[in-house]
Amino acid sequence: MKKQPSDLIRLQHEEVELFEACGIPCTSFQVCLTTEEPVAVGLLYLKLDDTWHRFFLDVWLLFWREDEEPDWEDELLEGEMWVDWGKQLGVEGVALSEVSMGDCVLTLRFENGASVVLKHTVDDLTSILRFVPGP
Repeated sequence: MKKQPSDLIRLQHEEVELFEACGIPCTSFQVCLTTEEPVAVGLLYLKLDDTWHRFFLDVWLLFWREDEEPDWEDELLEGEMWVDWGKQLGVEGVALSEVSMGDCVLTLRFENGASVVLKHTVDDLTSILRFVPGP
């Protein structure tokens, strides 16, 4: 069994600022989206330097942990697809500057001004409130 280092990020919170992830360049940002209406966000994978972070919103909580690179096909459910938000936001090579969660809203900001704001709703869906690419 693989021994887990003691400094891995593992949390489950309603409100949190994740300072440990800030200041580290993003090398990949992949998001699982539903392909049918309403479009909803599922799993998110953010690679900061060489470390993958797997996170999602559920029951109004942020679930975030360091993880291994996903098996992309195994993670998908029927009616889902992977979308490269790293390219769409223009954040590859750009450091993450903020990760905060409060009132069912997750905010991610990058040093180039790009940002994503997600909200977990009473319908048990995670929707995109704001998607602002960097310059």
